[in-house]
Amino acid sequence: MRLLKKLKYCANAKEAKTISQQIQRLWSQSGSETIDLLMTWAEQGISAENYGLALDYLDTAIALSPTYAEAWSRRAWIHIQLSDFKLAMLDLHHALQLEPRNYIAFFELGIVMEATERPDLAIKAYETALTFYPQMQQVQNRIDTLLSKDFDQNI
Repeated sequence: MRLLKKLKYCANAKEAKTISQQIQRLWSQSGSETIDLLMTWAEQGISAENYGLALDYLDTAIALSPTYAEAWSRRAWIHIQLSDFKLAMLDLHHALQLEPRNYIAFFELGIVMEATERPDLAIKAYETALTFYPQMQQVQNRIDTLLSKDFDQNI
């Protein structure tokens, strides 16, 4: 995928964000009008913080298209919001098996590792995300925070 290569070597943060949005649009294309509609409804549920409804739509999307990585990743995000880290991990496992370059899923994995008090694994997940999207500011900030905590503890 040429966009991922452009993203990796892009030095301009604003341009990198635009490329990332293009990649995410491509990843969101399921190839099925039904799945796309379910995903739209799920996103509306997520935006309204109606996670139960969003989970219902994502569960249906996954049942209809279990190889659609974006549905697994979005469902993992909801589980993270609900602090259900075990289910988030299971969904991230599926998402990354289906699309191992999904830097958003690696970011989410880092969040889970932080929440479950595994900072070293969080840093590894974040660093993996940065191999695909080096300009991803959220990830850089999380790594800085974790490293500064580690530094403070070592003093």
